[in-house]
Amino acid sequence: MFESVGDQVMINVELTNYSSPLDPLPEKVAEIVIRHNLEDKMLFSSFNPIALRKINRILPESPIGLLVLKGIKGKPLLGRLGKILVPYQSLHSEISTVSHHLITKVHKFGNRIIVYTVNQVNEMQRLFTLRVDGILTDDPLLARQVLVDINH
Repeated sequence: MFESVGDQVMINVELTNYSSPLDPLPEKVAEIVIRHNLEDKMLFSSFNPIALRKINRILPESPIGLLVLKGIKGKPLLGRLGKILVPYQSLHSEISTVSHHLITKVHKFGNRIIVYTVNQVNEMQRLFTLRVDGILTDDPLLARQVLVDINH
């Protein structure tokens, strides 16, 4: 992936070491990114604040995105606590928790908001109209078409 399109697009790498949060995954991923000279083309995301803090120490020029669970489990991280735990540039929120209020709050603090997992046209339209900074989808071609249609 890095060799094929790494210098052409921003790549979101999710650090998924959830069952072993202290393992060396961030260090190993950083080695690969540095070897391909793609530090400025990466966005690292994770539900694991430890992994995000590690990758941020190694590659401080690469933005990080805090993935937040939906519902009660994720709610505390949508505010200041999330920012204290991880100095993120992007909040990655589950689709059902995204509102105009949340988007405004995230933007007010100078951060981006990216929404996961958005596969329905009506949800894409709603989120693009609300000015989210991005979506994670299983159908990027559909998302591109919806965005084009909204902007015309």
